[in-house]
Amino acid sequence: MTFEEEVRALFGQYNQNSRKIREDTTLEFFTYILKQPSKQVRPTTVRNIMIGRFYIIRYNYNGNKIWCPILTIPPVPNKREEGIMERQLKIINNKNILYAVNFDYLPIMYKALLIDAIIKGNIDRYEKNSNMISGGRTVKEEFTFKVNWIYNFLKRNGNKNYAITAYDVLKIDKIFEISSTILQRFVFFDTYYVNKRLMLETLENITNEKLKDEFSDKIKMFEQILEMYDKDIESFYKSLRNFEKNLKLIDEL
Repeated sequence: MTFEEEVRALFGQYNQNSRKIREDTTLEFFTYILKQPSKQVRPTTVRNIMIGRFYIIRYNYNGNKIWCPILTIPPVPNKREEGIMERQLKIINNKNILYAVNFDYLPIMYKALLIDAIIKGNIDRYEKNSNMISGGRTVKEEFTFKVNWIYNFLKRNGNKNYAITAYDVLKIDKIFEISSTILQRFVFFDTYYVNKRLMLETLENITNEKLKDEFSDKIKMFEQILEMYDKDIESFYKSLRNFEKNLKLIDEL
């Protein structure tokens, strides 16, 4: 059974109820994150980030903290630079920038197809990781995946390269490693409603009335985007991507 078939089978157990499987999966992951880490989901540090691994990070958008499920990839290639694909990070304006695919920006079955392709290209490492976890070891010891081809895959398969995001590593304030043995669930993990709650908490802490009104409008915009949540359609993911990309960040709370 391929990874994609495993995901479809799991989806079938929920009678294709997208909202229910997402809610259960998200609750499971945040239980590991906030209460009880497991062999498959464990906290780590920015210093230990490696290319070719899956993570859930909390990113500080200048006071507005948002959770993001990501796959770290080599820096996006630039024809004017040599050897850039060999580096972990890219330095832009004296900042260390980490490139990653934000899985919140991709439809469910596209995530499954992408991970299926990653596994097929790294089957030996995937099997070794499975053996390690079943043998009692942790995600920290897993092998990374070779993912230099990810940008071209996203570009050629539906122009999904919009999901690639650049992160300033200094703004990552929490990070959790995700085992390749739990990726069937990772496909259904999302942060939409958790991030909405965090945005509402941020709103409560804003004392400047003008900023409060502006940020309140942003939350209303986000709520309108979430109305497309159950449809799992392209416009939802692109709207979410554009919302977070163009979010006017708050420097002073």
